[in-house]
Amino acid sequence: MEDKIDSEDRIDSKEKGEFDEVNLNSINSEKNKEEDKIDSEYKIDSKEKQEFGEINLNSIHSEKNKEENNISRRYSETSNTTNTTNTTNTTNTTNTTHKSNRNVLKKSTRTGATRKVVNKPQPIKQKFVQQSLDFVDITEEEEEEEEALEIEENEIYYEHIDNYQFHHYSVRSFEEFVRIILQSEFYLFLDEEIQWWKNYTNLSLTCKHLFVRLYIRKYSWVRQSKLQRFIPVCENLNECVEELLKSALIHEAEIEDIVLEDALKELTLTELKEVVKGTLSKKVSLKGKKSKIIASILRVVEKLPNYPKFGVSTKNHLEVSVIEACLKLGGRFVAVDKEVWEFFDLVYRVFTHYGERYGQNVIRESIRTKVENINFMNYHISRSGNVFPNRQSLMSYDSAIDHIMRFTFTYYSSSASWIKHQNIVKSIEPIVKLWRNEIKLDYSGYPSSYFLRFTPAHAYTKLISTYYVPSLAALELYSEEAEILADLLDQTKFLQSERGRWWSRLCLLQDQHLSKDNVKFRNLSYSNCVNALRETIGNGIDSESATELYDRMIVIENELKLAKRESRKLKDLRPPSIDIITLVNDETYRAEMNAIGKTQLVIRATKEKLTPEEYALQHFKKEGWKSYHSEVEILTTIFALTFLDILFLPLPGIFETPFQTHPLDLGTEVFYQSRKFYIDTRLKQIESEDFIHYVQTHYTEQYPKRTNIIGLSWEFQLDDLVEIIDCIGGAALSRIFKLFCHDYFSYNAGMPDLCIWKPSEKVCKFIKVNTKVDALSKRQLNWIGFLMRCGINAQICLLKDKDDEQQRTQRLISTL
Repeated sequence: MEDKIDSEDRIDSKEKGEFDEVNLNSINSEKNKEEDKIDSEYKIDSKEKQEFGEINLNSIHSEKNKEENNISRRYSETSNTTNTTNTTNTTNTTNTTHKSNRNVLKKSTRTGATRKVVNKPQPIKQKFVQQSLDFVDITEEEEEEEEALEIEENEIYYEHIDNYQFHHYSVRSFEEFVRIILQSEFYLFLDEEIQWWKNYTNLSLTCKHLFVRLYIRKYSWVRQSKLQRFIPVCENLNECVEELLKSALIHEAEIEDIVLEDALKELTLTELKEVVKGTLSKKVSLKGKKSKIIASILRVVEKLPNYPKFGVSTKNHLEVSVIEACLKLGGRFVAVDKEVWEFFDLVYRVFTHYGERYGQNVIRESIRTKVENINFMNYHISRSGNVFPNRQSLMSYDSAIDHIMRFTFTYYSSSASWIKHQNIVKSIEPIVKLWRNEIKLDYSGYPSSYFLRFTPAHAYTKLISTYYVPSLAALELYSEEAEILADLLDQTKFLQSERGRWWSRLCLLQDQHLSKDNVKFRNLSYSNCVNALRETIGNGIDSESATELYDRMIVIENELKLAKRESRKLKDLRPPSIDIITLVNDETYRAEMNAIGKTQLVIRATKEKLTPEEYALQHFKKEGWKSYHSEVEILTTIFALTFLDILFLPLPGIFETPFQTHPLDLGTEVFYQSRKFYIDTRLKQIESEDFIHYVQTHYTEQYPKRTNIIGLSWEFQLDDLVEIIDCIGGAALSRIFKLFCHDYFSYNAGMPDLCIWKPSEKVCKFIKVNTKVDALSKRQLNWIGFLMRCGINAQICLLKDKDDEQQRTQRLISTL
């Protein structure tokens, strides 16, 4: 049956010379014409043009930096010329500052990724007039209207980029990625879906700009009149919208289509008050901000029951009245067609192998890399058709991922409750039956176990382990939980890095809960502890759960008076006692929690605010230590520099997009399995101290470009890194890096806060800074214990205020 489906989904290009009645040559021909049109309108040199037809995936990455620098320089020159012209012709334009709502992209030194920091929006003071970037002042009336608008959460803005550049980058990225997928994996899509792409390619350039801007917004209805700012003023907005409507890529809102909240957000504050006066004058207060008025309207509307007319309407009469008033005041509302939206999202999910859930995130990342001139490693890109061999496999996996997304929202969107966990268990039970069938299938035909990650069985295993098992535990259904944990351990293909946690939980259930009714479960728990510790999986005996398993085994041996033959055979994993440094200082006192819930210390004399980590760094600096507040970043940076050539080995199916900071299989058991020889050889070199040249060479080569590589922070100086390596020693680093190779992302949290070292004494310490109310998590304790077993000095620095210490002493004296 599967072969039949596969043959139906795949299309032999040699026989048909087309896919889904779309000839690749005709697409490339149309594309080349469109590219010429783009070049003529933007005046872009043919040398700068990146060809989309006959696309060379590797050339996309290798020529990107040179090309974008040239384009940026031309834009800069054009912008400067325009500003000079505006100064001569219009004084008001010079004195007006163009401000827009922006998501300022701020680099995170933790993993080399970026974080979005949303700034409070400023009113837009200027509007485009021509493609030559001329601006004119807006009227006072328009300015007041803009100032009344709240922040648009679904819009995207960037620093140092204007509409001219944004249109070019966004359309280019949008088309580039779609063409890559439709050339390499066209058999995954239906005829009608391909037709939507053809409809897009037939659009005029301005309409393409407008469609892409609508697509990269968070899906919602938008007022047509607000789209004028996305196209040059010289273009006719009505004609553009009509062209898009005719193409069926967008559609106009009707009362039954539009979401009330979307319609309300699109109105100005003045218009919103008019709606309230006309439909809800006695029920909603007009005082307060726009968001408060909208919330009040929604509360009033939701209170009324729905009485559908002829079983069609899903809105009550009041909601219909409010929407009608919004449409009357706001004019036409439009949105990307839902099926079109889902098609392009599916294309981008295939493009990134579900690295991004939504397609607009892919385009935003592409634009960000161009705008900020972010550099990536020069690796070989190759698309593989082995991920999804046919459409059925793709849709089955997509459906499984949707289940995970839905339960993720359910699990974390509300507080823990008995009813919530009952609903989760009830909803997942049918999936458990499906999962048991999926794991029995033959997966021997897959070229690599990495590709098993894109099967429904893998997705369902994650769903059951992440949400079903914890919900059974919350409901105290211990027998059912033990049964499903045993099933998870019986399969050996999916989520093997979780086996330590599964073993630990199963042993606890058998020892603490099931043994109350039957004592044999204690013996079974003991046997499972021994089996788990002997098992060679993922992280091996150094997994986070290994310490718990060893402790449980010793306790059961003592209570059941068993011969300690098993515990003597196994290495003692219990961590040594942890050294605690106590700092008591009368210069500081404990401040209240700041806005984000973090502890602050305040210098009494200067009122300077410091984090506990900053205060501890000052203390150690006075004692002659060199230091960084780095957490795990020091180790991930050394790991990236040491294993850089191994990370970017050209293996099939792991480098499929132009902006990857790491191979796609990093963090899975496949990463180590597919590179076992290279990794084991490198670990031996590290252990024998013969690896520092890798760090120095890779740092020297990549530092000038500040290449974006996972875990690597360029804030650390090479000399400091060499000193830290010398102080830690190769034997300890090889054990730590082995963990990263087996399960990278599980060990990216929990490390002590500070790294301090003295080169002259060849001593390096990792310090966890703690205050009187802070508690160490299990992961933090495991990390400290593991570092100490590796021979690395790890300590806890406890900060105490002098007043607190005096109060504790007084209480102690009073008890004597």
